[in-house]
Amino acid sequence: IDRPITIHVPDQFEPWFTVRDYGVGLSPDAITNVFCVYFESTKDQSNDSIGAFGLGAKTPFAYSDQFSVISIVDGTKRSYSASMGASGMPTIDLMHEGETTEGNGVEIRMAVKEGDFNRFTNAVKQQLRLFPVKPEVLNYKGMFQFQEDGVALFETASVKVFKQATYGQARVHIIQGPVGYPLDFAQVQSHLTSEELLFLRTLNEVGGN
Repeated sequence: IDRPITIHVPDQFEPWFTVRDYGVGLSPDAITNVFCVYFESTKDQSNDSIGAFGLGAKTPFAYSDQFSVISIVDGTKRSYSASMGASGMPTIDLMHEGETTEGNGVEIRMAVKEGDFNRFTNAVKQQLRLFPVKPEVLNYKGMFQFQEDGVALFETASVKVFKQATYGQARVHIIQGPVGYPLDFAQVQSHLTSEELLFLRTLNEVGGN
């Protein structure tokens, strides 16, 4: 049975965002490779998982120059500080190592600016709505509800077209793993035949009103 990841959303009393999984954890060597080497991934030999370019682990750097990582492997808990060096390359330093009874897994935590609390919470509601196993969300007042997909006019394993534009975005979404990405026609039109482009544009314009 899949165990859901745990997400902590920020507020004024607990102003941090965390993601905790319950996988096998990461060894010290894997920590260095995953968080400090671009295009390095634990998934690059698999077609069954999203990822493989090694960018997902570095996404906190798009928001902050520093965040923390905790990895638990077979009774050993290691805490790290990840930061962006002056050269523009990420570094990660071991801050603490000790025994624990906690189960294996990895947790990433970063501080969130006060004005961004709602943005983080809303992003979780929207971006994780297609996850087959929904994350457990902590530090949310009331019952956490993921945004609804809406009515689908057309759906395959990799493409979904909604009756109405979802959340102010396009109707056509490309599904990669459990995440739906709004289709930017400007980025793909040069790779499509005129018939394919007409088909997608037609789907994008029907329904809605």
